[in-house]
Amino acid sequence: GDVIGYTIYGTNTASFPIARNTQFDFGGTGGIAQLIGLIAGPGTKTVPLYLGSITGSNVAAGLYSETLNIAWNWNYCSGVGLGGICLGRDIGNGSATLTVSMTVTNDCQITAPPILFGSAPVVSGFTAVTGQTINIACTKGSAYTVGLSDGQNAVSVGGRRRMVSGTNYLAYDIFKSAGTTRWGSVGAARRASSTAEVNPGNGLGIGSQVYNYNARIYTDQTTPPAGVYVDNVVLDVGF
Repeated sequence: GDVIGYTIYGTNTASFPIARNTQFDFGGTGGIAQLIGLIAGPGTKTVPLYLGSITGSNVAAGLYSETLNIAWNWNYCSGVGLGGICLGRDIGNGSATLTVSMTVTNDCQITAPPILFGSAPVVSGFTAVTGQTINIACTKGSAYTVGLSDGQNAVSVGGRRRMVSGTNYLAYDIFKSAGTTRWGSVGAARRASSTAEVNPGNGLGIGSQVYNYNARIYTDQTTPPAGVYVDNVVLDVGF
């Protein structure tokens, strides 16, 4: 039921749009007939048509198509005598159909700021990171899930995430919303688009769906040596 607007052009620039149900003159409009070789000697000629989608359409993923009915008329001098006198004219008309199609795929724009715990002398001194969000804007009507990987240094699959500095580790984790449920990458550990705190449900096509989370350093571990501890977590969207 969604529609994508598009424009047909007589050349590969936007200077000569062809309006629906309005005759377009290839011969007299800026000399396009000469430009595309319609009148350059005998033989079969090709009339190119250029199409451009109109930006701003908010549509669901899928195949979009239309069948155009094309009609054309010609009237040109088929032979020229001395003094440029036309010795005869070729006059006729024709028609054809043309299918125009476009496939829209599911995709998302993701905004995920880094998680910064700051600094502290002992693990109990780190403050939990709260109030941050992941913003995702996906194709209209798309149902999806969002996963966070275990990072580069997890103890095991689904185990505690760990930041690393040299050969030392600092365990932490990322939890759904404001709770204590770990946000992971498989099965129920993922987040469905229906659970977004802002605009839950399928993708909107415009605007973002917002997912809250919190992150904490585990305090039941021994404080590691001083250093800058880092990890990289992959966020993925699955349709």
